[in-house]
Amino acid sequence: MTLIEVLGEERGTALYSMEWLVKRVQYHLDGSCEGQVWLAEGAGGEILGHTIVRVEHTDEGQKFGLHSTTYVVPEARRQKIASELLHTGEAWMRSRQLPLAVTYTSTENIKLIRLYETHGYRIAETYTEMVKLEKRLATTSIR
Repeated sequence: MTLIEVLGEERGTALYSMEWLVKRVQYHLDGSCEGQVWLAEGAGGEILGHTIVRVEHTDEGQKFGLHSTTYVVPEARRQKIASELLHTGEAWMRSRQLPLAVTYTSTENIKLIRLYETHGYRIAETYTEMVKLEKRLATTSIR
């Protein structure tokens, strides 16, 4: 829905099929990667949003945390749900001693870019249609 909302029905739908999206969620839940999915629920149990995070590696083998997806349904926005999901994902990353949190999004996804910037992320790279946002995470060592 994010892609459709940001890029329009035709472009957003063309990028990823529903089958691909289902497989993506399963990948984060079935042990194929070190990842986690969180849902934000309303008082009646309805799903208001979600975030998906996982551990990734740089080309040099350094681990970092990736916010793969963050989404809140339009009618539940401006209630700090996305911020709570973002904080939950970061806490998960910190618990794994990951020094960096990253996300990628469309250059047109201004609302998500602003959300992440509000929480200390900066644009680290700009590609043709995408940006990479990142934030250094404070980690604590257990002795």
